[in-house]
Amino acid sequence: MPIFKFQRLKSNRFITTPFIFRLAHKKGFTLVELLISVAIISILSTIGTASFQNYANRAGVKNSALELTSELRKYQNYAMSGEKNPVPGVTDSCAQPGNSLSNIYFIIRPASGSPSPFRLTIAASCTFPIYIKYNKVWPDPKIAQITKTGYILTNGDQGSCSYLIIWFYPMPYRNTALGCLGPVPSFGSGTLDRVFGELSKGTIRERVYITTGGLVYEQKP
Repeated sequence: MPIFKFQRLKSNRFITTPFIFRLAHKKGFTLVELLISVAIISILSTIGTASFQNYANRAGVKNSALELTSELRKYQNYAMSGEKNPVPGVTDSCAQPGNSLSNIYFIIRPASGSPSPFRLTIAASCTFPIYIKYNKVWPDPKIAQITKTGYILTNGDQGSCSYLIIWFYPMPYRNTALGCLGPVPSFGSGTLDRVFGELSKGTIRERVYITTGGLVYEQKP
């Protein structure tokens, strides 16, 4: 007959059935095991933090490049469609006959080389400046920065310049003019094919290109 109750033995010890509890035989973690566990957790946390920061930088730079591309295309279409001055109430003294807008131009400067707080300037006039947008630091340096401006020639040669000026002309011209200025680069035997503004954060880089034909697009360098 099985025993289900506590019974006192002759040795004055208690046993229970069907299990015998041996508390003295339970084990915990050793100091070495704890140190190894902490080290593994620290390594995984470091890798995870670095991956997240890299993702955040990539997203920020990409979004800034897309925003710049969008703005360039927007005002390029605005100018070439022959619409009126995008700054209502402001007269453009250089306007073409029958149109209140002579041109729209962007000034794109690297953050480290700008003599003023303006990083990207959009103006609608040939008499500087009639600001439309971005008469402030752009983009947010916590997200990305314009760190380089440069050019690429038709023969593949490329170089850097202090800043870019991109002009968008309305009707009747409907064209795009590019300037890579200060100091004026020596193109040698090549001809200008496109210019670019490079945005970066950490090791992440993205470029916005403008070709002599007026094509605007973003791409990794």
